[in-house]
Amino acid sequence: MKKTFLTFGLLLLSLSVIAQKTITSAEIGLVGDGKTLNTTALQTAIDRLSQEGGGVLQLNRGTYLTGSILLRSDVELRLDKGAVLLGSPNPDDYVDIRELVEGKPMPKNVYSLALVVAYKGRNIKITGRGIINGQGRKVALAIDSLHLKGIKKDPNYFTRLHRPREIVRPNLLNFMECEQV
Repeated sequence: MKKTFLTFGLLLLSLSVIAQKTITSAEIGLVGDGKTLNTTALQTAIDRLSQEGGGVLQLNRGTYLTGSILLRSDVELRLDKGAVLLGSPNPDDYVDIRELVEGKPMPKNVYSLALVVAYKGRNIKITGRGIINGQGRKVALAIDSLHLKGIKKDPNYFTRLHRPREIVRPNLLNFMECEQV
């Protein structure tokens, strides 16, 4: 009886691994040139996987430029060797985590901005041998330049030796109230 139960348990475990849906960057038409913004396509794929019970979003070799993306429950972001998730240098491509979750515009709070965010998610994974590069320095310099030119005054702007402080740029990751990360 114990042997049958153990065999049945292993079979169920293997079926759950096999049944896990995988969507590749090629299948959803991501452009891995490091110049084309892929935020909408990435978010659509993550949302779809989560709505369908979970799965893997696999980024193949390439450099995928993006703004803020929201990881959802039961979704694994897998970066193959040679894949780079590259943060946009444009500060407007980063969205407050509350805006991503609630789907309506929110005032930006520098403590809530990040490249990859998750809120109240469970069973979230980031795996693989690829790289996540937030380009923090480029974003900070862009914020500084826009502020100094008077194009976009940032109420959260602070200077230290005529440089933006690290708190005015988005974080790389911001996971809030998540389980099984």
